[in-house]
Amino acid sequence: MNGNSAGSGSVNSGFVGGGGIGNGGATVNISNSTISGNSSGCNCGGGGIATIFGGVTNLRNVTIANNNASAGPGGGIISSLPVSGAALGTTNLSNTIVADNTATANPDVNGSIVSQGYNLVRTRGTSTGYVASDQPDGADPKLGPLANYGGPTETHSLESSSAAIDQGNSTLMTDQRGFMRPIDNPSFSNAPGGNGSDIGAFEALGTTAGAVTVGGRVLTPTGRGIRNVLVTLTDSGGNARTAITSSFGYFSFEDISAGETYIISVSAKRYRFDQPMRVLSVNEDLTGVDFTAQQ
Repeated sequence: MNGNSAGSGSVNSGFVGGGGIGNGGATVNISNSTISGNSSGCNCGGGGIATIFGGVTNLRNVTIANNNASAGPGGGIISSLPVSGAALGTTNLSNTIVADNTATANPDVNGSIVSQGYNLVRTRGTSTGYVASDQPDGADPKLGPLANYGGPTETHSLESSSAAIDQGNSTLMTDQRGFMRPIDNPSFSNAPGGNGSDIGAFEALGTTAGAVTVGGRVLTPTGRGIRNVLVTLTDSGGNARTAITSSFGYFSFEDISAGETYIISVSAKRYRFDQPMRVLSVNEDLTGVDFTAQQ
């Protein structure tokens, strides 16, 4: 959920707020979802989610990031109000990330939450309700930019040193992209009592020792190589490498970590491609990654 907004109303006039989701009394269940880039101008805050008027919002393996509350607190989540006039809501968090949001105060969460364990709230502020399995105040999930890392929808990836990797205990079998979870990363120890799932909507792929090569050609419809085409290879942390095709259309990326998923894309001024971007699961050398321009 991205790019939504709530206006500049007042909770005293019955305005719920919540740029991404405004829950004014219902029970809302959300899992394996990303709520990012939303905003609220309501004085109740809640750029990502506002839960008031007795509503209950249950979040499981959700990533809430880069939301903004311009006129109130709780850029990520509002679960109590800075003004009188409405019953409080209840926000239940499980295996959820709330980080990198902005607001007039308490940027990530305003008020109490009910932790069901294994959450990462980067800036707790005055919020309460945490348990021992939650990551400590200030823990950094090191989120990558909102992008397509595979699957039908955009997500925030986890960089390789993220405090969310292997720190969850999720019963969900896949992440938001449909990729299997949990995936154990040998560089991390599981959280006590956890099962090695990552916190949030994104499950980072474990890496294996060794490096491989990814390469191919960019071709015209008649099979001739196209030179000076930009090819970009992006890892699950959002880190990108680029290559320019040779005179005969060849490109190559060396020293690529095996056991990861990458996005490879091609861009040329004079050509269009039916499939300019694809997802690669890299476990060994891939030398036939070709792109053919349209007729």
